[in-house]
Amino acid sequence: MSIRNMIFATTELIENTGRRIFYKYFKGDFILSTTKKNFKKFMDLDLDCNITDKFHVKSGEETLNLFKSTLYIEDTKTHNCFNHMANRFYEALQCNTALFFDRSCINTINKDEYFIDEYFIVDSHEELMEKSNNLDINKLIEHTYKNAEIAENGKKKTALEIINFVKQLTKEG
Repeated sequence: MSIRNMIFATTELIENTGRRIFYKYFKGDFILSTTKKNFKKFMDLDLDCNITDKFHVKSGEETLNLFKSTLYIEDTKTHNCFNHMANRFYEALQCNTALFFDRSCINTINKDEYFIDEYFIVDSHEELMEKSNNLDINKLIEHTYKNAEIAENGKKKTALEIINFVKQLTKEG
């Protein structure tokens, strides 16, 4: 059975990163998930992969559950202008899908509070395939557990901050 690898992509990624990152990883059995409006831009790159519409994210019906691993890449602007991990990070976490990061994302990883083991950082297609095909399940469990806990605590903290903010507004009003 072939192991399917998947990547999400946006047009910003093409415009701000160029073709290099795509040719680095898109070899063989990859699925690129993007919006239909971006299909032509990716098809024009003549990548060796399958391009599909964005995946379902409805709870219990997540397409990402069908995949063993996914790859996190970002445009060069994001390397230095960090806001938070992209949605695909949280989707992979929710689906217990191994999320590998291209090493170029190290600034984003270092700026966030999440635990990303060096094991999940890759430098090449070959390394990604080796790790995907021989996934260290213990590292995946540890990664998922720690990061789910961090995400849940962050969610609770944010909810409390919103409640306190609204209380302050109602006191002033």
